[in-house]
This record gives sequence, structure tokens and C-alpha cells, in this order.
Amino acid sequence: SSGINAEYGDFLNVVMMKSHLLFALASVVLFVSVVGQKAKCRFSEDELPEKLAKFRADCLDKGFHGSTMEGCSSTVEKKMKKKNSEKKCESLDKYLKNCGVKCESEQCEAGHYMTSNGCERCPENTWSEAGASSQAHCHDGRWEKHEGKYLSEYSSGKYKYKTLAEAQDECPNRSDCGGITYEPSTKKYTLREGTELKDSNENRETTWTEREDHWEQHNDMYLSEYSSGRYRYDNLEEAQNECSKQSN
Repeated sequence: SSGINAEYGDFLNVVMMKSHLLFALASVVLFVSVVGQKAKCRFSEDELPEKLAKFRADCLDKGFHGSTMEGCSSTVEKKMKKKNSEKKCESLDKYLKNCGVKCESEQCEAGHYMTSNGCERCPENTWSEAGASSQAHCHDGRWEKHEGKYLSEYSSGKYKYKTLAEAQDECPNRSDCGGITYEPSTKKYTLREGTELKDSNENRETTWTEREDHWEQHNDMYLSEYSSGRYRYDNLEEAQNECSKQSN
């Protein structure tokens, strides 16, 4: 009887040891699989340039010094004062790093913009200045953007559109359309009357109005003769302002 009990005890000890060993092996496999799992990128290829541009403008240019991405460093010495802003920058930094983003020092020429694949030429009738290392898109030469502003009255007829392009195509055809206001609450671009911009602090609306002297970019084209007087300027905005003065 005592011999049987001893054998049974030895059997239980072996079973317990094997159980512990199997549990340990399973834990190691689980740990390795979790650690080795690659974090997924939450942004699409089209979104990455815009998100990086936002990270540069809202974080690096405003004193965020905690970036973990290669080549990313703050452009100012001062540190961010608001903790909430710093936390948002930390989260965006993490998401961009998961996408394999790096802060490149490449500068784009005038008429080009930065993408995840490097500098690309601006579409027709849009423009950009030289040195657009973080510019995710080119400026529309016809429309001027006003963030935090709205126009009060709707245009007659259909006034809600799903995209900005649709609204911009239709607005010039309306005699009572003074601009386009985006409504975050409805996620629609709306045609509005008048040109008096009003503050939109709570609703965070954005409005586009047509420029009086809008500019169009024509790739691979040039004008042959220099203007009289001074004709060279360091940036596009200065040249546009001076050209408008001389034409008036």
C-alpha cells in the first residue's frame, strides 16, 4: 500500500512539473508574439503628408521636444506650455512613427509640394512657394481660406454640397453666392450670400471666398520680358503683391 502511494505521488509530481513547463512555454510564446507584432498604421497613404504637416506646424514649430521619430526636432527653443497639447503631440508622434514616417530635410521647389514619396508638382491652377518641406498640398489660386469664419445667409436654390470642389464649381454660377462655408455639424460645404465674414468660435466653421486678383500656376510656361523697375523678389507673396500694385 505504501509503495503504491509512493508511486502515485511520484506520478503526480511529474504531471505537475510538466504542467508548469507547458505553462511557462505558452507564456514565452505569447510574450514573443505580442512583442514581435508590428504596430499598424492608422493613416492612409493620402493622409500621411497632411498629418506630418500638422505635426510640424502644431508640435515641432510650437516647442514640442519629445519626438521619437528620426530627424524630428523642435524648430524653437521654448517648450510647450499646455500639457494637453503636449499629450496630443505625443500621440500623433506615436501614430506617425508606427507608419514609418521620418522627418526629412528635403525642400521642394516652388510649384511643388511634399508627399510621402517626396516632392511632386502642383496641379494646374494651384501654387506653392519654394522650401515647402512640410506643405501637404498646394494653394488654390482662386479661393482664399478663412478658418473660424462664416457667412451668415444661405444662397438661393441648392446650397449644400458633399465636397469643396463641387461647391467651388457652383458658387461662381450664382449671382448671390459670396462664398462657401463648411459646417462641421452637417459635414457639408454650403453656398452663402454676402462677403461679410463673421467669427465662428463655437461652431469652428471655415469659409472660402474668391480672390479679387487670383493667381493661376502654368507649369512649363514663362513670360518673356522682365517688368520695369525692380523685378526680383525673395518669395512668391512679395512678388504677387507688387505685381498687383503695378497692374492697378
